Amino acid sequence: MHRLTIVGTGMGDGETLTRQAERAIEEAEFLIGGRRLLAPYPDKPHLVLDRNLDQAVAYIADHAGNQRICVLVSGDTGFYSYASYLLSRLPQGVEADLVCGISSLQYLCSRFYLRYENMAAVSMHGRRGALLSTVSANLHTFVLTGGGFRAQDVCRLLWERGGGGLTVYIGERLGAADQRLLSGTADELRRLSFDDLTALVVENPLAGRAYPSEEGLCPPLLEEDRCADLTGGDMVLEMAARVRGEALCLTEQPEKVKERCRAWGRYNIEPVSREALPRPLDAVYAGEDQAELLLELLEANPRMRFTLTGWDRERCRDLARELEDRGISFRCFRRSRLNREFQEEDGLYIFCGGGIPQ
Repeated sequence: MHRLTIVGTGMGDGETLTRQAERAIEEAEFLIGGRRLLAPYPDKPHLVLDRNLDQAVAYIADHAGNQRICVLVSGDTGFYSYASYLLSRLPQGVEADLVCGISSLQYLCSRFYLRYENMAAVSMHGRRGALLSTVSANLHTFVLTGGGFRAQDVCRLLWERGGGGLTVYIGERLGAADQRLLSGTADELRRLSFDDLTALVVENPLAGRAYPSEEGLCPPLLEEDRCADLTGGDMVLEMAARVRGEALCLTEQPEKVKERCRAWGRYNIEPVSREALPRPLDAVYAGEDQAELLLELLEANPRMRFTLTGWDRERCRDLARELEDRGISFRCFRRSRLNREFQEEDGLYIFCGGGIPQ
């Protein structure tokens, strides 16, 4: 079995290189890595990594048996690293030894005296990620920018969603002699310009604050990306705390919704009009006045989860018939009692459905 060493080089400045990493590089006969990481070792035979990832894999396949090859990756080998790509494509007969390094998360937090044992992490490199929902649910969110989505874009997105007052800690060119460390509000920092690969931490002191809603009225949520409160009420606050992506609020008063979002630290809520409501949706909460819209959304996604509440017995009976005719699986609760039969006396009816055909 041939061996390959993958080394996490920390910030790539030599100062954050561990002794174990130093030894692995010294003993290597051939280095593979980005131009910046290879710069301290000009006398070592090497292959510069840019977009030629397949070329590196091919070189390893041809030479791992007769050369001690060391691949240099920035930060740590287990934190948004090229190491994961390489490990998934190792040629048959080649195994890798990983030498861990100091990640950008560790380094940035040490510069701002931030604890990170409960910190969430999101990478924007090449994708938007679940930034807003993560920020809404966590006191501290570490964000690795890149792929054309820079630190100022993160701050601008937060500002657009009412999070302009959130504190943001930014580290640019971490570990370099000209590194830049800044902190301020998202509103202040969105006006600046940063390099493509920059790390930041967003602090949301209101994260995780429970909204006092009535138990059982929110639709069952799993890992949905897009859910909506069709009533324009406060149930969207509970949705926003549960979903992976965005919570939509059907409203004609977007500023009022944004004000409520800011008050509860929810920044993944988007006010929308009925005309702008996207289809399909993953889950919705509705009132009896939105029954027609609910049925329309179920046409777009028959598996959509939903909760609908109503006081009008005739309207609720009509909705039950329509759902049954369409083969939509649902349960009807009357207050806290599970019952598919409608009672004669008035009461609150709660329809819960999984959208799974009966």
